[in-house]
Amino acid sequence: MDEKNKNEIKTKVFIVIGLLLMLGIGIAVGINLAVQPEQDTTINAETGKEVFNWNQYLGAWCDQGNEDNAESPKELYQVELKSVDKENQTVILNAACYEGRQLAIEENLEGIIHNNSIEIGFYDSYGSWIEGEITLDTERLFVSLNEVPEKKQESEISYGTLEKPLEINCIMVRDNCANIRDSDRSIWDTATLPETEKQAVGAHNNLIAEYSEDYIFPDSDKAYLSLNYLRHCTKQYLAFGRNEIFARHGRKFADQNLQMFFEIRGASWYHPTLSPEEFEQKIVLNEYEQKNLSLIQQVEAELSEGKINGNGFIGVADQYQGGSAPMRLILVKEIYDDHVVVDISVGNVDGGQSLECMNVNCKIVNNTTVSGEIAGMGSIQIVWKGDEGQTIIVSSPDNEELQGLLGFTYWGKTTNFFSS
Repeated sequence: MDEKNKNEIKTKVFIVIGLLLMLGIGIAVGINLAVQPEQDTTINAETGKEVFNWNQYLGAWCDQGNEDNAESPKELYQVELKSVDKENQTVILNAACYEGRQLAIEENLEGIIHNNSIEIGFYDSYGSWIEGEITLDTERLFVSLNEVPEKKQESEISYGTLEKPLEINCIMVRDNCANIRDSDRSIWDTATLPETEKQAVGAHNNLIAEYSEDYIFPDSDKAYLSLNYLRHCTKQYLAFGRNEIFARHGRKFADQNLQMFFEIRGASWYHPTLSPEEFEQKIVLNEYEQKNLSLIQQVEAELSEGKINGNGFIGVADQYQGGSAPMRLILVKEIYDDHVVVDISVGNVDGGQSLECMNVNCKIVNNTTVSGEIAGMGSIQIVWKGDEGQTIIVSSPDNEELQGLLGFTYWGKTTNFFSS
């Protein structure tokens, strides 16, 4: 092979090697570009300033410490960043706060983006002005939203015992349990929405508790209990409800109060066949019973630590008795989020007077009081006393005759089984 051919071959080899190197560099650059995450900030071509990319932070956030709590924390604060409008520099978000049984839920709020913060200001359904901001610092949100009383407007709607203004002041992190948390602590559960929003979505008159002749918690073996309701039950009521889970399986009790209670209250279903030891060996609780047992124990622990037993209505569904001659009975048979339903029965008193009223609707006025009307007679008021005896005081503010029939202190049927 002459020198000329050798030089041509060398030239071709160098060209091929060069092409291969260029191809390799291109592939490497392409791969590198492909795996690069979207940057937190970009540069605005007109202003030359950094523009924060909030798309990176869409999703559910909650107060730090509750991010892995799949149950129903007594206090919970949530924000859901739903969408970003880059052109108008706005964010659409949901926000909620739960404090005991009180809550505030606001949906589809619009916030204005200011680099790494979002400015928010709005009137809620009750005429309260809420304002503040959400600021991002690495992987945390600093949320400060508060009511401004001097900006409050007149409104036909007032806060009930469950609703409150949206106020959040905390550090938030990614919420790992947003889609699995108990239903009474979820932004997306319409059963917890304020009344005005419930009507809009058709979720109305949420039943919280129902009286049973035979049980404390009738469905604790086939449905999850409401932690909100448990938090306003008395210590004794919770103790009976917890042991009722065991009694369903025939467990005997060394505590005579418990044994007597289930033999009388549970006469139609309680069949004591297992000693405590046999119960432990033979019985496996189902998933509802295990969860409800855990919820009751959680509330009992809160009580023993001296924490306030709920922030909402404290009434308990039960049969209350006042006097014995004649017998006066008040049956609180259903508790809803804004009212209770009661049956009233008074036997013959002096002069042959008696009273029988069924399905009287009484509006929840505050945490301890309900009021209603008995057709053709006048108004009634029922006040729960906050003691362990679980008593109620019934009165008629505007009718002396009705006051004479009903004006007594009544004891709950469940507590009649306590000797101490």
